Amino acid sequence: MSSIRQAVRELSNRGDVFSCPVRLDSVTTVSPGLLRVRVTGPGLADYHDPRPADAFKIAIPVHGGPVDFPGRRGDRLPIWNKGPRPLLRAFTVRGVAEDRSWLDFDAWWHGDAYAAGWLRRAPAGTEIGISGMRREFVPGAGVERHVLVGDACALPAVAAIVESLPGGTPVTAVLGVADAGDRAVLPERSGLDLHWTSSSAPAGSGTDLAAAVRRILPEPAGERLQVWIGAEAGVVREVRRYVLDRQLVVRDDLHASAYWKAGEDSTVRDEALLTAYQRLVADGASATDPDTRELAELGAS
Repeated sequence: MSSIRQAVRELSNRGDVFSCPVRLDSVTTVSPGLLRVRVTGPGLADYHDPRPADAFKIAIPVHGGPVDFPGRRGDRLPIWNKGPRPLLRAFTVRGVAEDRSWLDFDAWWHGDAYAAGWLRRAPAGTEIGISGMRREFVPGAGVERHVLVGDACALPAVAAIVESLPGGTPVTAVLGVADAGDRAVLPERSGLDLHWTSSSAPAGSGTDLAAAVRRILPEPAGERLQVWIGAEAGVVREVRRYVLDRQLVVRDDLHASAYWKAGEDSTVRDEALLTAYQRLVADGASATDPDTRELAELGAS
């Protein structure tokens, strides 16, 4: 009987990581809050065994030259050369061509989203970098229901997960968005029990999302759940603690990822996470283990 944590660990240990330049092919609006970005490039051929919600980073050049990529240490953490670094931002795969001729991702668009604004203004053919993939979702064997919890920043990942599961698979999704128009990015399918919350926060997060989880999942249902959480760090901690404390899910069937942190710039947060990773790895943790990622992002909660 496999779990999401076991499968993610096994996939990560295979070492399917790559970095390559890609070119912007198109940027289109798919909802009031989301842009669909398509990139192309021969280096995408190194993207093996695509999975829903695979996470990667794009590198936007900030000094007018070609994109610089970091080297990799033996533990796969990055080593940057001296000089100006590109702007890095994390996204999840929304779709990929079978022949790897293109890859799509969705960028959350709001007033202070620098990366989405840059992508929207950049002309077709502009070169950026891409580096990945970090595995975020695999359905565990024997799971009876999938529970997906996320704010607007997680909508692309949640949509990809829902599309990947066979029709009729029981899925409970608890999602928070500020603009009801963004709800259209979720595909309609049988077996999906969908609950929406709203928020005045730019990314549709907040205590209302955690409160909705407590209301919708008050007691263990007597079935094996697999829980996937993607949202602001404080909300992820709260929901993660709740589902574990209530014994709604066992830890190996839980994946919790902090997509952002309230009040903290993404670049500053990336630097802090890298420092946390380095400290944990120096203490003997594996850089590819989901436990290490959770400790770096969420602490010991």
